[in-house]
Amino acid sequence: MIINVYWEFDLRYNASVGELKDFGIESLKDYNDLCQKAKRKIYEKFADTKNVPLKVDLSDYWREPECAYKEDITDFLSSKWGFSVKSWSKEWYAEHI
Repeated sequence: MIINVYWEFDLRYNASVGELKDFGIESLKDYNDLCQKAKRKIYEKFADTKNVPLKVDLSDYWREPECAYKEDITDFLSSKWGFSVKSWSKEWYAEHI
């Protein structure tokens, strides 16, 4: 079972000024002024920089992930990657035959 994870990346606490410049912004004010598409690109780049996945295959960690409690999955994700989880959603797919 693959899930999409929406992490709580608070750049005010998790990014240094140098990292902000690496993302093409000079300050948090500049970030706040960006459109949603540009913010999403920074979010994705921040996740990549910190080695935090945006999709997780829970089958790698649970024998039967579809039976796991939502709170257990959320706690696991936060513990494993060190960031709070805003939300996550299931992405069901059929195997190619």
